[in-house]
Amino acid sequence: MNKQFIITNFAAFALMLFLPTGCRQADGKQDAVQSYRVIKVAASPVEISESYSAAIRGRQDVDILPQISGRIIRLKVKEGERVKTGQVLAVIDQVPYRAALRTAQANVSAAQAKVETARIELRGKQALFDEKVISDYELSLARNQLAVACAELEQAKAQESDARNNLSYTEIKSPSNGVVGTLPYRIGALVGPNMAQPFTVVSDNAEMYAYFSISENMLRRYSARYGSIDSMIAGTPEVGLQLNDGSLYKAKGRIETVSGVVDPVTGTVQIKSPVPQSRPRTVEWQHRQCHPSKPENGGRNHSHDRHRGTAGQDYRLPSEKRTGGSRLSHGGPPERRQPVYRKRRSFGR
Repeated sequence: MNKQFIITNFAAFALMLFLPTGCRQADGKQDAVQSYRVIKVAASPVEISESYSAAIRGRQDVDILPQISGRIIRLKVKEGERVKTGQVLAVIDQVPYRAALRTAQANVSAAQAKVETARIELRGKQALFDEKVISDYELSLARNQLAVACAELEQAKAQESDARNNLSYTEIKSPSNGVVGTLPYRIGALVGPNMAQPFTVVSDNAEMYAYFSISENMLRRYSARYGSIDSMIAGTPEVGLQLNDGSLYKAKGRIETVSGVVDPVTGTVQIKSPVPQSRPRTVEWQHRQCHPSKPENGGRNHSHDRHRGTAGQDYRLPSEKRTGGSRLSHGGPPERRQPVYRKRRSFGR
């Protein structure tokens, strides 16, 4: 009995010795605070790009349509050839138009003869009237005949001019400098001013222009920001060209005009910008915005809760706004320090 009592007391005493040590170890573990590497979150300007699909056109694309009808007898240019203003592109059969010009010239000669005859008759009537041989009625009639002959002469001259113009139209000429497009009509083809497809297109691509559209709401935002459309044109940055392979063309342009009329079908406003000679399909319009710098690790937020004694990774992205095609993110207040990525772990209670 005494032996059992001694063993029990010894076990209780040993347990009392180990309990304070365990508590001190637990307290020591709880007091150990792990340090974290932090970064400073501050506001800094960034550049946001907005991309729009655009149509690239030359300074002017002129559809060439013959002004008279006839068959093509000669082609004087090739597809893709660079031409100058007034250069002959093709020739239409001139035989009927030369004949029409000769007929008109003959009519002019006949009308001139009638005028001379009427003038001679008027002089004779005037002499007879002065001698009081004829009445004033016959003199007035001779004057009217001369006026009619002069009118017929002018009409004949107009017909001659029209025939001469038609003959000149047999030579299809380029109205501007540029590059010849496709030539769907060949020698022997019948062409005319009412063709559904033009004879060709001459593109003056000494300067290229990008035409793209923005929504009416976006135009109002820019107008409110800059004060007016003119200020918007003067204040917007340069426009860059993004090629089909995704690369950016080295030369840039500026916005030149903004249409003041909203398209009733699409609800958009057209913008024109001169660009270098290229044929990309996308125009990237860049503007500057104040934007907080992105934190590391893909923009994730990391926080430490002092009250709960926990720290970890938070996958919530900053609040975002959609402004047209751009994405503006608003982070926390500037000069705030945030812990860098680490695994979630709890300490304390």
